[in-house]
Amino acid sequence: MPRGQSQARYSKSYHNLFYAPKEQIFGNKIVIQGDEFHHIKNVLRKRCGDIIFVTDGAGNRFKAKIIDIKTSALTAYVLKTERFKDKNSMELSLAFVPLKGARNNYIIEKGTELGVRIFFLFLSKFSVIREISSQKLARLRKIAGSAMLQSQRFYYPEFIVKQSLLELVDEFENFDLILVADIKGEAKIPVGRRRVLYIVGPEGGFDENELKMLTKHQGVLISLGMNRLRSETAAIVGIIKILTSYKLI
Repeated sequence: MPRGQSQARYSKSYHNLFYAPKEQIFGNKIVIQGDEFHHIKNVLRKRCGDIIFVTDGAGNRFKAKIIDIKTSALTAYVLKTERFKDKNSMELSLAFVPLKGARNNYIIEKGTELGVRIFFLFLSKFSVIREISSQKLARLRKIAGSAMLQSQRFYYPEFIVKQSLLELVDEFENFDLILVADIKGEAKIPVGRRRVLYIVGPEGGFDENELKMLTKHQGVLISLGMNRLRSETAAIVGIIKILTSYKLI
């Protein structure tokens, strides 16, 4: 099949992907509410009998037909289920210190598009933001959901909040490789590991004791170049560098 035809078919079949969490899926029926419902009904003006594609954020994609539309929800009947396994040789997670303003949104949006599976938000010595509210976390989750659908991914990233770097270190045993952004680190990234955690510090960086703690627990310092980057830039540049090293982009 010519390349153009293949791309056209791909775009058509995956266009307008929607999200419904597992608790809204009942056997062969999916109930869609909230923003997704509004978009389907009022923006796209879908009607009973129309076909939509839905993901549960856990690797499944459902081809479904709308069978009922109410005031605040619709029901779709599943016609076909496809399971999308992560074929990447590496599963990437990102830990970062929350920043002021919309820069957190950028990290979450671009990180999700690039395939980050778990976001750890943690506090460190030089953190400017000292508290992560439930409202802020809900907002970041919503941004991640939109980015997942826009980038045609089928895994909703997980969010885990840690109140200190020490709490984050407790998670290290769940990973095969810990990478820490630091201007004094190595340029080359170790490859061949399955579960990778990439850590970005605050604008002021980590203090010496924090760096000692990270390296003591097998953290590998990696350099992103000679210039000092803002935290949100370091997050995305580091992700791209890791994915490139693993030949995933």
